[in-house]
Amino acid sequence: MARHVPRSLAGQAAALMLGIVLVIVVLGGALAALDARRDGDDAARERVVAIASSLAAAPSTATALESGQPTATLQPVTERVRHDTQIAFITIMSPDGTRYTHTDPSLIGQKYLGTTDPALRGETFTEVFTGTLGPSIRAVAPVYASDGRIVGLVSAGITQQTLAENWYAQLPLILLVAATTVVAAVVGMWLVRRRLLRQTGGLSPRELRVMYEHHDAVLHSISEGLVVVENERAVLINDEARRLLDVSDDVPIDMRSLPAFLADGDGRSADESADRSAEPSGRSGERRHHFVLEETQARPREVGWHAAAQRVEEGERERRGLELDDKLLGRQH
Repeated sequence: MARHVPRSLAGQAAALMLGIVLVIVVLGGALAALDARRDGDDAARERVVAIASSLAAAPSTATALESGQPTATLQPVTERVRHDTQIAFITIMSPDGTRYTHTDPSLIGQKYLGTTDPALRGETFTEVFTGTLGPSIRAVAPVYASDGRIVGLVSAGITQQTLAENWYAQLPLILLVAATTVVAAVVGMWLVRRRLLRQTGGLSPRELRVMYEHHDAVLHSISEGLVVVENERAVLINDEARRLLDVSDDVPIDMRSLPAFLADGDGRSADESADRSAEPSGRSGERRHHFVLEETQARPREVGWHAAAQRVEEGERERRGLELDDKLLGRQH
């Protein structure tokens, strides 16, 4: 398992971010699919309620129910409406549940399968019920005569199989959006990984920690003071430099507590002509200055980072005889 984990910090960071994105995409896709299914069911309920209520409110429906020949009049009407609205069935029945119309004419005259009590109390309601065509979302509405009596009921329904098919038709779009998101995330993670590889030199977290601990120990143990000033702000000052300059251990470093030649980034006096070395800090318009301070010198002088690092290395080799890791030093320079 460990061999599949990226070695470099850049690879591990990219893999972690990609994993998080994948989890978010999977959860988002699942929620989108569930939401589409719920919206489909809600739309189906609204649709069957509208159809059942419209037929029940039509004066011709109540007239046909009281005519004595309801099937002959209502069956062609319900079938035409069912075909136009693409629903599963429209059943018009008597108050006791005897069917006058049905998608399957052989079932006309039989008892309606489903709940009717709320409609007989004057309510229009919906339910999920398994009838002759299978599980369906259906609505039942009462039919009123001119005198206010309930003379029949209208039921309209859509099978859950039809709703499932409509839901399945939306899944490719959801999957396409999810796949596009994953591809965009992979491209983004690849760009992030490339940038991190350049900035970290492809080192692993352990190598970076060892490098930091090693160089931190060297910087704080050398006999020369080192001050790094970036954009008129002291970003590093080792123990020897603090002793020589007599500054506190406050972080961040107060530039007002440093001598003027450090605070203004100038390592020479007005009447002194000395070589200066500075290098870009990585941000446009900013410079980074490195000062090496020696107690034996009348005035500290400013040197470049590479020269300072070389002097630090040589001084430590002479004083302590340390064997520095060539690979880590090579990555630093």
